[in-house]
Amino acid sequence: MRLDLPDPGAGPHALALRQAFDALRRSFLALVSTQEAAPMLLLQAPDRSVWRVTISNAGTLSAEKIQG
Repeated sequence: MRLDLPDPGAGPHALALRQAFDALRRSFLALVSTQEAAPMLLLQAPDRSVWRVTISNAGTLSAEKIQG
């Protein structure tokens, strides 16, 4: 899951926006399980390319570009 919220800055509504963004972040944290394992992760780089990250039985991480 990716949740990129902008910095609310210092405008007249900054405090209200910051509180709303914090509430959203807390809500989404409940959706991410820390009790489930997955065989791989897909991560997106800043250039929008997508990478598959896996781990071997020895604990070695590897990444393979699959898009972009």
